Amino acid sequence: MLKLPKGNSNFVDIVTKGFVYVDKTKYIEMLENGNDKFVHFLRPRRFGKTLFISMLSCYYDILTKDNFDVYFKDTYIHEHPTVEKNSYLILPFDFSGLNDTSSDMLEREFTQRIEDQCKEFLNKYKIDIELEKRSAAGIISQLLYELPSKTDIPIYAIIDEYDQFSNELISFDLKGFKNIVSKNGYVRKFYETLKIGTSKGVVKRIFMTGVSPITLDSMTSGFNISTNLSLDPRYHSMMGFDKDEMYKLILEIDEIVNKQAVLQDMKIMYDGYCFTKKKKGMLI
Repeated sequence: MLKLPKGNSNFVDIVTKGFVYVDKTKYIEMLENGNDKFVHFLRPRRFGKTLFISMLSCYYDILTKDNFDVYFKDTYIHEHPTVEKNSYLILPFDFSGLNDTSSDMLEREFTQRIEDQCKEFLNKYKIDIELEKRSAAGIISQLLYELPSKTDIPIYAIIDEYDQFSNELISFDLKGFKNIVSKNGYVRKFYETLKIGTSKGVVKRIFMTGVSPITLDSMTSGFNISTNLSLDPRYHSMMGFDKDEMYKLILEIDEIVNKQAVLQDMKIMYDGYCFTKKKKGMLI
C-alpha cells in the first residue's frame, strides 16, 4: 500500500521515511539555468508549494552536502547535479498563520516572525551576530550588513506564503493593506531591504511562493526585481500533479478497480486548474 504523506511538507522526512514522493527535481536544474535569480511562483492552496521549497532548501543548503545521495536518491537531480548544489546559506521566511485581526497586532507578529527566523538562521549556521530589537526592515538590514564580515557564503532567501496575511487583511481592512505596502509601510520596507541585499551580492537568489500577485504588484518599485514564472508554460507542472503523474499514483492503489474512471472523475473535478493556454489542465 502506498504511504502517502498527508499533511507532511517536509522533504527530508518524506524521502527518508518511505513516503511517496513525485519527483519535481528537474525544475531545480531549469530554475538554476534560467536567467531569473529572483523568482515568485503562485499557485492555489494544496499545490505542494511548501514541499517544493523544502526540497529546494535541502538541495542548496551547505549543511546537507554530505547527505545528498541519501536525500536525492532515485531523483532526476541526483543524476544531473547542478553547479550551485549545496552552496548556500538558506534564509527561510514563512508568513503563514500571522494574527491579522488588527493592524497593530499584525505588525508586531510580522516583526517577531522576522526576528525569530533570523535568529534561527544564525543559530543554524553558528554565526555570531547579536540582533538588536528593531523593525522588521531594521533586523534584516543588520543581518545583511554584518553577515559578509562573518562568511563569504551567499544567501538563498526562500519565502513561503508571502501573501497569506496580506490577502486576509485586504478582505476586511483595505486601508490597512494599503498602509503596509505603501512607501513607508513595514512590509514594503522589509522587501526593499531584501532588494538592497541582492544588489550588494549578499542575497544571490530568492524564491517566493504565494497565491496572488496583488501584494507584490502593490509594492511596485519596492520589490520590482522578482520575476513571475507562474504562467510560464515551461513550469506549468512544477507544482501539483499532472495527468501522467496522477495516473501513475492511481496504478499503485490496488483498491481502485476502475482506474480510468477515477482518473476521469479527477479530470472533471480539477481540470479547471490550467495556468497557460499552451498546456492542458492540471490535476491537484
